[in-house]
Formats: sequence, C-alpha cells, structure tokens
Amino acid sequence: MLGTPCISQYEIYPISGYFSKFGAHQTMLMDKERVEGFKKILRQKIIPGKSIVMDIGTGTGILSLFAAQLGAKKVYAVEMNTIANLAKKIIRINGYSEVIEVIRAHSSKIHLKEKVDIIVSETIGLAGFEENTADILKNAKRQFGHYKTTVIPERLKMYITPCSDTTIYDKILKFWKKKQYGFNYLPICNLAQHNIYGRMKLDNDQFLSEPKIVEDLKLGDDSLSGEKHNIEFIIQRDGMLTGLAGWFECELAENTVLSSLDKRNHWQQIFFPLPQPQKINKGYLLDVDSSIHLYKEQVSFSWRISNAEREQTTDQIITYSQS
Repeated sequence: MLGTPCISQYEIYPISGYFSKFGAHQTMLMDKERVEGFKKILRQKIIPGKSIVMDIGTGTGILSLFAAQLGAKKVYAVEMNTIANLAKKIIRINGYSEVIEVIRAHSSKIHLKEKVDIIVSETIGLAGFEENTADILKNAKRQFGHYKTTVIPERLKMYITPCSDTTIYDKILKFWKKKQYGFNYLPICNLAQHNIYGRMKLDNDQFLSEPKIVEDLKLGDDSLSGEKHNIEFIIQRDGMLTGLAGWFECELAENTVLSSLDKRNHWQQIFFPLPQPQKINKGYLLDVDSSIHLYKEQVSFSWRISNAEREQTTDQIITYSQS
C-alpha cells in the first residue's frame, strides 16, 4: 500500500527544490530513531575539545548542532541548497556560530584548511543510494580525512525481494494503460512502468521469498561499481508477482543500525513494478540480474528478471531499467 507522504507535499513555496521545502526537513526531524541514532554515534566518536567534524548535507543543521553541543572543537556544516542560509541563522540563534561554520557548496567543490576527524552525512535517499552518498563520502574521506578519520554511517546495504503488492499497478499503471477522454497515453504508461515508487508500506505477507542483499558498501571506501549481480529467489508461496520490493539498512556504527523496513522510519520502502502482474507458484526459481551504478552524478537502477520453474524454463523475460 502507499505509505505516509512527506509533509513537503502540502507546501507551495518554494516552487523548486525538495530540500528547500520546510516539510522535507520536518519529516526527517520527526524521525526520532534516525535523529537519536546519529546523535548516539556522534556522542561515542567525538572527543570534546579535540574533534574536527564535517557534516555533509547539513540541512537545518541538526547534526552539526549535536556535534557542537557534544564538544567538537570545530564543525564544518556543508550544504549546497538554499536551506543553508536558514541553517546559518538557526546555528546563530542557538549560540554555536563560533564553533560551526556553514559552507554553501557541494562538498567536492570546497577546500578546508585542516583535516577532519569525523565525517557525518545523512545523504540517504528512499532507496538508500540515489543521493549518491557512496561517492560523496568516499571523495570526502579522501579529500578531507586522515588515516584515522571516522565516517558515519559506516555501511549501507540494499535488499530486494519479489513482492505481490498490487497498489502501484491498480492505482497508477492501470490509469495510463486506459484511454483518457478517448486519447491514447501509452508513452506515459511506458515510463510509469519503468519508474521506482517510494514511500510504500509493505507487509511481510506480501513478500514471495526471503530478501537478498543486492548491494553492500563500506561508506568512505567503496563506490557503486555498476557490476551486475545475479540473485536467485525461491518462491515460497503461490501468488501474484507484481514487482520487487526494496529497502536498505544503514549501519551508523557496529552497534546501531537504521532500517527503512522498520515501520517507524520516514524513508519507508520502495517498489519496482513489473509491466504486467503474473501468477507465480511456490517452488519457482526467480533470477534477478541487477546493477546499481552512477551515471553523470545520477544513480541508475537496472533489473532483468526471469522466472523459471524447477523443471521447465520459460522464455518470458521482463527487463527493468531506470536511468
């Protein structure tokens, strides 16, 4: 089913720029597990009076404020969107202007006069990787870190599993497949079928198999390789295959993990639809060739799905590609 929308959908202004809408930041700040999780790890890692911290994608400045409150010697709050101007005011009225320096720019375009001890970032999208967090943190550690620099989060994993939820097909794809006021809208239908849908609330009883990891990166060190991974699912019950459900686990440190499968989080789950739902039986083998890669600073997801019965292979192949 469709999940809880972001509060930003109710705002008219600003016209453009999702992360400049206050509702986007309210939605994130209301996710207490996320916010308190990051604060917990900062408390563990910051050495009062010594630690130099870099906060990439600071937004309203909450992680920078935590770092300063916990005793960081210096905090660089980096933000490329216009919300940086408000973050600077928020930091000032809370009395941390002498500790926190707000820099409005992309992290790859700045220069610092010193190396940092901690790099923290919550540039994590609904699918985990689509805000390019892997390359951002790898480049930041290489450019601004030293051999002991800590990166928060430490690891990001993405899971997928075959799913039987019909929400997207019934509420969106069926609309574009039909003529509207007597006119054919199939060009939009083709694009809609190859989109990724976020803010879904999926239940375990909609999953047709055990989930598998499709990507597992150590942040600060790894980049999206774009290599294809073959994953095999054994269908565990008869059902209607409608697409792939996806979510991520974000390991802030070895003792703290945030999961977008948790019903309390603001990210929720994502869904990759098939063009046409199809019946699938218990015992089928479902092969998924997947790749996630960076192309011109945008993350692209590609899937090739084929299902074969244990004793008989079908020639039906469904290809998904989003770029």
